[in-house]
Amino acid sequence: MAIKPKIVICDEATSALDVTVQQQIMGLLDSFRMGNQISYLFICHNLALVQQFCDRVLVMKDGRIVEEGTPDEVIFSPKDEYTKMLVESIF
Repeated sequence: MAIKPKIVICDEATSALDVTVQQQIMGLLDSFRMGNQISYLFICHNLALVQQFCDRVLVMKDGRIVEEGTPDEVIFSPKDEYTKMLVESIF
């Protein structure tokens, strides 16, 4: 973060962490975002975390984007069958 990047890629950045540490990491990422105008490419399977942290969501299947929208649009009104199955399996 010292070089003030415009974008940071977070690939499953919190997947192996317990909930307390996960919240600390997300708070840290959020504070960096607000203070330095950083954007994140946040790759994650945790839809609750995605809903809380992300502004836009892309759902991918087999390397292709199958759905795009706000977290609430994608989670509560999925249009693609793959997205529907993904959401139903988690919620």
